[in-house]
Amino acid sequence: MRNTLLISLIALLSACRTPDGPHMPIPVQDINAPVPAGLVRVVFFNRSSKAAYPASGSVRIQVNGQTLPTVHHNRYTQVFLAPGRYDLLLEHWDMAYFTSRYTIDLQGQSAYFAVYSQLVSTAYRQVPELPPNFGAHWSPAKHPEQW
Repeated sequence: MRNTLLISLIALLSACRTPDGPHMPIPVQDINAPVPAGLVRVVFFNRSSKAAYPASGSVRIQVNGQTLPTVHHNRYTQVFLAPGRYDLLLEHWDMAYFTSRYTIDLQGQSAYFAVYSQLVSTAYRQVPELPPNFGAHWSPAKHPEQW
């Protein structure tokens, strides 16, 4: 009886995870790369607290249903997108999947998003610029070939 309950709980939690979706093409991750004409540089970087979320700080990202590389602690991913509104999905695992959905509006030349795990959600904060010494503290997320 206990095994049946455990198996049922695992199946339920597994079913809660958001489908992977197609992978978005990932450009060179050099933060100083020029922004292609007509596009916005979009950088997602993980600001999850290692002390509060040592095992669950990895944040999964989808933009309009397309998967970006998961950003682990002190990792980032960069994409170039056309200006406009986008659906943003953020997700992390901590005894269950916590999936949060947002709409973001991309304008200007750059948009920077700090993403982070919370107790029962995954959140973001848009910031006006990257943190000081960004390249010394954050590394690119794994390339899609390594997913």
